[in-house]
Parts: sequence; structure tokens; C-alpha cells
Amino acid sequence: ELFNARYFEFVKDEQFEPYVSESAYARGAQAPSGLRYFFDGTERNMAIARAAVVEYATTWAEFNQMASPLSADESEAISVRDALIRRVAADESP
Repeated sequence: ELFNARYFEFVKDEQFEPYVSESAYARGAQAPSGLRYFFDGTERNMAIARAAVVEYATTWAEFNQMASPLSADESEAISVRDALIRRVAADESP
């Protein structure tokens, strides 16, 4: 619900223009929870962006604190998968 509320706040604010990559690979590699916008760097807009970043960083840190540890094999498999996704996005993004 946190993400939805913040997302709809940005949708209503004409000062923030959504950024969507033209590259299917880059779009596929971006987390669905990401908020990507173009905006003028006014004090107001920077304060809004800063608040969103702090909010999501805090939430992410809390998720990490609650997470169960992975086995070495699970961690390695995820690492290999993520490296491949990043490499394809980097190679294919315009």
C-alpha cells in the first residue's frame, strides 16, 4: 500500500513526468516497485523526491532486517541470475 499511495501522489503531480525506458531489456531489469520520473530540480520537487527516497530506503532496510538468511547455494543462484539481468540490460539499453 505504501508504494501505491506514493505512486498515485506522483501521478497527480504534473511536476513529475514518468520515465519509461525505450529498451525492453532495461524495462525488464527494473524493479516493478521503482519510481522513475523527470522533474525540475526546484526546492519543492527535491523535497518530494527526497522524502520518497528516504521512505523507500527505510522500508527496504526494514525488509532486509526481517528477511530469513539464504543458504550459500541460494545466494549464489540469485547472484548469477541478477548479474545476467544487469549485463543484458547494460548491453541492450540504448
